[in-house]
Amino acid sequence: FHDGRPFTADDVIFAVKNLQNPVRAAQLRSTAATINGFEKRGDHELVLKLAHPVNNLFDLFEFMIITDERTVEDAVTGKKLIGTGPFKLKKWSPGSGLSLTRNDSYWLPDRPYLDGVELRVIPQADALISSLR
Repeated sequence: FHDGRPFTADDVIFAVKNLQNPVRAAQLRSTAATINGFEKRGDHELVLKLAHPVNNLFDLFEFMIITDERTVEDAVTGKKLIGTGPFKLKKWSPGSGLSLTRNDSYWLPDRPYLDGVELRVIPQADALISSLR
C-alpha cells in the first residue's frame, strides 16, 4: 500500500466485499455478488467460490479498486486515498479534477513512467471543445 503496509489476500477479500455493499455505487457489483466464498491459502493466495459461472470475472479484477480497509471511508469522501497503484492521490478538487503523483515504491521497478497525472472535469460541452483546441 502507499503507506508501506503489505498487501495480502485479506485486502482482496475486503475489496470484493466492499463492492458487494449496496451502499457503494459499483458498476460491477453484480459480478462481485457472484462471489460467495473465499478460501485463503496463505497471505498471498486466494481461491474465490462462485455462485454460478460469470463471463466478466476478469473485468472485476481489472477495475476493482483495492483500498485500505482502515481508510476506505476517507477515500469515499475524497479526504485520503491509500491504495496500491502506481500513482498516489495528491489533490482532489470535487467537480474540477484531481492530481496524482508517482508512487516511487510501486512494486514494478522503474514504473510508472510518468511523474504525475492531472485529471480535469469540464462539465460544459463548449468549454470542453475550447479546452481541446
